[in-house]
Amino acid sequence: MELGKIARLALLSAALGMVAAPSYAQDKPAAGDAQKAPDAAAGPGPMSANPPAPPQPNWVKICNTDPNAKKEVCLTSRDLRTETGQTIASIAVRVVSGENKKFVLAAVPPGLLIQPGVRIAVDQNSPTNGKYSICFPNACYAELEINDAFFNNMKKGSNLVLQAMNQQAKTLNFPISLAGFTKAYEGPAADPKAIEEYKKEMNEGLNRLAEQQRNKLQAPSTPVPPSDGGPSIGDKAPVKGQ
Repeated sequence: MELGKIARLALLSAALGMVAAPSYAQDKPAAGDAQKAPDAAAGPGPMSANPPAPPQPNWVKICNTDPNAKKEVCLTSRDLRTETGQTIASIAVRVVSGENKKFVLAAVPPGLLIQPGVRIAVDQNSPTNGKYSICFPNACYAELEINDAFFNNMKKGSNLVLQAMNQQAKTLNFPISLAGFTKAYEGPAADPKAIEEYKKEMNEGLNRLAEQQRNKLQAPSTPVPPSDGGPSIGDKAPVKGQ
C-alpha cells in the first residue's frame, strides 16, 4: 500500500480538523499511553544521519480550504521510501492562511512507543519534540509546532531527521532530504484534482491492505521436510547399543 499518499490525505484531514480545534493534539492524550519509556527530551541533543540511498520522491505542496473555518490549509510534504519503494515515513509543514504559526506533521510506522513521541532536527541543530496525535492501522501521526528559526533551518538545511522509539526502547532514525523544500513551499500548490485522486487511491490502498491481511490469515502453514533425509522433529532418536 502507498502509505505516502495516504499519509498526506490523513495529515491534510487532520490539519483541516485542527484549524477549528488547534489544541486537540496537545490536550488529549493518544491511545496506548500506558506503555512507558524514557522521555525523548532526555536523549542526545543534535542528531545526525546520512541521507537515504534509494531515490526519493520530491517535496509536494497540497492546499485545501476548511469549510468550517473558511481558511486555506497548505501542506508541503515529502515521503521516505525503502529500496523496494515502500513508504515508511512522511513529513509535512502545515500552514493556515491568516495565522503566523507553523507546524510539522510527521507520519511513522505503527507499533512504536507512544509515550516518548517523536523528535525532529535539521542537520546538527537541536531537535524539537512532539507527541502523537492519532494512530491508524497503517501509520501514527504527530504534530510539532516550530518557530521561525527551525523553519529557516529547513529552508537552508540539507537533511531533516525524524526520530521515534521502537518497542525495545531503541531510537529509529528516518532521514529526509530537504533538497527542493523551499521551491515547493514557495511555489504553487498541486492541482486540486490530485487531491481527489489521492482519496481514490487511499480507499483502494486500504482495500488492498485488508485483502492482504485476510490472505495471510487464511494461508495454511506448510511443514518443512527434513533437508538431509534424517528424522523429523518429534521422532525418537535411536538408543545407543540397541
